[in-house]
Amino acid sequence: MSEILGWWFGGDVLPNGDGRAVRVGETLTVEGPLVLGGRGLHLSERALDALRYAKTSVVWRVSVPEGAEILRDKDKLCVRARTHLVRLDAEPVLWEFARWCALQVTDAWTSLESVRRYLETGDKGLWASAANAALAAAVNAEWVDKIAVKATVRGAQRRQLGKMLLAAIATPPASVAAPKAEENGNE
Repeated sequence: MSEILGWWFGGDVLPNGDGRAVRVGETLTVEGPLVLGGRGLHLSERALDALRYAKTSVVWRVSVPEGAEILRDKDKLCVRARTHLVRLDAEPVLWEFARWCALQVTDAWTSLESVRRYLETGDKGLWASAANAALAAAVNAEWVDKIAVKATVRGAQRRQLGKMLLAAIATPPASVAAPKAEENGNE
């Protein structure tokens, strides 16, 4: 079996009372029986699937060491060992992705100019007027076939978020690195 790469949205400390620090380059392991959604280290092979479980905008690019025990579900894995390769505060990427997603379906609704300008540029100065215009339009809007729109864009969304996160990792801002020693409580 070849190495499995994936995504995990989480902070610098393992959740659920574990409390161990998560650091770039380190492999963490768990003992005891693995339980999907419970005991074990989790990840998703597709970034959009991992986003479903996110409680933070910090995303880790992770790998599963060859030979590690794995439980698979349709959108996540539960593993005995997980190596943390790269840490990224993905908030700007997630905002960009949300705007990109909205732009993919603007043909399914009457897109107002102020909304379109905000979605295309991300200019925070346009956000309030775009939000007000969108809310006013939504009150009187006719609903599109949500299932058809969802099916049309879901595959593109899955590919796009992964591409955007990998691009952000490839051109790292200052936030893509191991936390500083003082942030970890180390001197």
